[in-house]
Amino acid sequence: MAKIQIEPVAAESFGVRSMCVYVETGDISLVIDPGCSLGPRMRLDPHPKEYLALHQANQRLVAACQKADLLTISHYHYDHLKPSFTDYHFILSNMELAERLYTDKTILAKDFREHINASQRQRGYFFNRFAKKYAKELIWADGQRFEFGNTIIQISNPLPHGENDSKQGFTVSCAVQYEDEIFLHAEVQGPIEAETLRYFLAQNPTVIYVGGPPLYLSGFRISETTLMQAKTNLLELAKNVSSIIIDHHLLRDLHWSEWLEPIYDAAKTSNHWIGTAADFSKKPTEILEAIRKNLYTNYPPSEEFLQWTKQSDDYKKNELPPNLNSPF
Repeated sequence: MAKIQIEPVAAESFGVRSMCVYVETGDISLVIDPGCSLGPRMRLDPHPKEYLALHQANQRLVAACQKADLLTISHYHYDHLKPSFTDYHFILSNMELAERLYTDKTILAKDFREHINASQRQRGYFFNRFAKKYAKELIWADGQRFEFGNTIIQISNPLPHGENDSKQGFTVSCAVQYEDEIFLHAEVQGPIEAETLRYFLAQNPTVIYVGGPPLYLSGFRISETTLMQAKTNLLELAKNVSSIIIDHHLLRDLHWSEWLEPIYDAAKTSNHWIGTAADFSKKPTEILEAIRKNLYTNYPPSEEFLQWTKQSDDYKKNELPPNLNSPF
């Protein structure tokens, strides 16, 4: 876009779980979903290359938040915000990092008290306690509109993270409008639900950033029928939105690009653009989680690292992996 600057900070196409993005208009700068993490897969701890990617993502996250006026949080999964406790196993977080990110910031966050599942309610409660001490202001932003000069930030009402009846809870999307341009950050799986699709189209975004469906959960946590509905909805987005960034859940599966082929074709037919966060940033797409087994085979970790992986979960939460000296 010519008037709204968009810089993806961390994403699956950068090697970590995240949808963090820095946005700047003529009036204000913000970081949407200031978090990134790794995840358990294939009965293997993340590979050293994944920890290095997360370390680098943390560094970019700190730099982005330090120059931002505002932070927004769509929900309380730890790939979308950094907690204040120490966890070096999957999140690479600690109190020092949290203070760097949130101190003296205004934060527009999803309300942890309503339209939320039990685990996220607990996480939101603890984040609220932390933010009250360190942040400049914490605003429960569900369904609210905020104006900063010529910039309008619209936070949606809670939307289902996946299916309406799933246990994934709810998220809020963030639309940033500056003059005649609109960037919509939509952290949902898919979108799967027709109502969510209608809301996104009604925002009339110039660029939309969506998480895509979790193909890697097909067959045991998400049905083929649901995945087909997500594909149908993405086809509608491809026909109606001039630029789509699609990343996150979708890229945890090796066959993500093949699955997207009809959506790419629909975008091309409409003279629209679609690509990953890395594509948008003109960088090579580098997924790591989906190839974890191959990483262990082709890039064998050191013996020291392998010994670290054999320790207890509590040990790994409190002791950095041997290939890192700091979390950021």
